[in-house]
Amino acid sequence: MASASSSLGRSTEDGKAYKEAVESFAQSYGDAIDRADPLVHKMFMHSEGTDRMTEAEIEELGVLLSVMDAALDSELIGTYPKGYVDCDGYLRAGTTSLGLAADSIHGFNETADMEYLRDYRRLITMYMRAVADAQWCVSDRLHQAYP
Repeated sequence: MASASSSLGRSTEDGKAYKEAVESFAQSYGDAIDRADPLVHKMFMHSEGTDRMTEAEIEELGVLLSVMDAALDSELIGTYPKGYVDCDGYLRAGTTSLGLAADSIHGFNETADMEYLRDYRRLITMYMRAVADAQWCVSDRLHQAYP
């Protein structure tokens, strides 16, 4: 019985640590999106000739897009504890959406095609839904295992 209790305690710790990591991941990329959105809008206005982006804003947007694009390479992806593989699937879907959103902004920047901005908005929404699903999934696994 002692090993079962020890295993259960370790599993709880792993689940809680994973939950904290998923929440930190969501917060970090949420912050990047919050910082990028006004710059994306300004880029659109710049393309319409109604506003100008500064070099600093262009550079900041470039950095934020690089961060979004690299989301799939996050250290968190693939490090799920036993029983959380489907939660990792949500995170993978979210990070894929985030990378594609960054690609959409690059596409808009090259072509000024509004469809890229619509794609960006849809992909950001998909990212947020997938990450919320991942957070729910982790919380649900913890609750099921340790009510």
